[in-house]
Amino acid sequence: MIGFVTVLPSSPDIMGEEVKTTSLEVPMSGGKYGSFGEEASTLKEAGIRASELKISIESSDLALRPVLYTPISTRVFSSVTAGSLRGSILTLTSSALGAGVLSLPLVMMKTGIVLGGILCLIGGALALGSLNMLMDAAEMSRKGESTEGPKCTYAGLVRKVLGPTPSLILKITLFTYAIGTMVGYFLIISKSVVDVSIALSLPTPPPMAAPLVAAGVSIFPSLMKDISSLHITSGLSVASTLFVCLSIIFRALTPFPGPPPSPLPPTQEGGGGLAWVKWGDTWRSAGLIFFAYSCHVNLLSIYSSLYYPLATRMKKVTFRSVVLLGCIYASVGTSGYTLFRQETAGNILENFPPSDKLMTICKTCIAISLTANLPLYLHPARESLYALFPWLTRVPSSLELLTHIVVTCCLMTLVLWLAVSIPEVSVVFSFLGATCCVIMSYVFPIALYVHLLSPSVPSQQDGENKTTGDKLKMSTLTRIKATKAALILLLCLVIGVGVMSVVGTAETLMKIKKASRPRV
Repeated sequence: MIGFVTVLPSSPDIMGEEVKTTSLEVPMSGGKYGSFGEEASTLKEAGIRASELKISIESSDLALRPVLYTPISTRVFSSVTAGSLRGSILTLTSSALGAGVLSLPLVMMKTGIVLGGILCLIGGALALGSLNMLMDAAEMSRKGESTEGPKCTYAGLVRKVLGPTPSLILKITLFTYAIGTMVGYFLIISKSVVDVSIALSLPTPPPMAAPLVAAGVSIFPSLMKDISSLHITSGLSVASTLFVCLSIIFRALTPFPGPPPSPLPPTQEGGGGLAWVKWGDTWRSAGLIFFAYSCHVNLLSIYSSLYYPLATRMKKVTFRSVVLLGCIYASVGTSGYTLFRQETAGNILENFPPSDKLMTICKTCIAISLTANLPLYLHPARESLYALFPWLTRVPSSLELLTHIVVTCCLMTLVLWLAVSIPEVSVVFSFLGATCCVIMSYVFPIALYVHLLSPSVPSQQDGENKTTGDKLKMSTLTRIKATKAALILLLCLVIGVGVMSVVGTAETLMKIKKASRPRV
């Protein structure tokens, strides 16, 4: 059998110049082959070690990648391994798919089915664009360096390109995001345990009993300095979330068990029918959409672990992941809203009655998986705190363990206190989406891309007319300036939406606080 290996750039040329490719004909043995591991690589079958391959043509970093003729059955039914295309898609999807999906039916209720679907589409498009910009920024920052794939982290890339001050801002943002997500998790755990207790005819626990138990269970794995052994909790969380999503869609397509949920009468505000377009609470809904698509922090680590880490392959991963997330979000949001109409809660699971056994199982799964996921957020929060206050890591060795325990317990106590103070989980996710997610998902990717997209202006040659090449470069420079101006305008628009979402979330929180006060 004869296979072909295509030589192609590992990163796009930002100047838009012609990209040259070369094909090498190599002998191959029969059997299955594809991008599922080094042992299946056509490079190895040809006697070539990709890690030792160094090729340079006209100062362009190149990499060898086999042109794979893999049967469809092999792609669909073969095992999904870390670093494969499908494995990377699932990993990136799982980093965004979390408890935030439970608030998306509220988005549909606040904006209507049509406008809510448009918001999901716009959010997905913005997320895809910013993911690709972040990836391209990592590639452009590595120009002339090793061709073995991006090794830097998000924070490392920001520090390298933008400097220490933006890196400090990103660390504060990551700390806030991790703490806020844990607060939302505790609120969901508390309500889920109360509902499960009612469904099983058990004594109803106090509201903070379940969060205290969850904190006690998760504090021990949270003390681990290296939590790589807890990777199984990520799979547990994704499986539980997908099960809940499919159950909500199933409930919308099948007869409701027992007495159906009763929407508000048509005479009241909002009516009992489905709304298609509503503009009243669009800004707060935008914050929830931003939160739902936030997966940018893990992008570079997934990119570096990808087999044949090329920009074209990784862009397939980002596109397919965003499309998958958009389909899930639109389906769950529409299904939850059609079930409960104007009674849709910030956490859709709160709408289902205790008599619904399927949803009782869902609430149990969510409570367990979120408890298992707490260390995965407390760990980066603690690491960000150490980065912000380095003196915490310079204590004597005899006090190192004690300091580590005290810092971990203080962070957990802070999260529990915030969970007591905030009454609604959608308020938490909306605030995080309008602040932290806007900064992590849009501000820094666009800032990195604009900063690196700054080629030098071609010089005049002794008063002579510009050559055709100079004219092409000037044309390219004009396009780049227009691109930068458009990105800066987009960034201002996203920040404006984020500010409006913060204001809307604050107004909602004040209304909830006012309604909860006892009347004199």
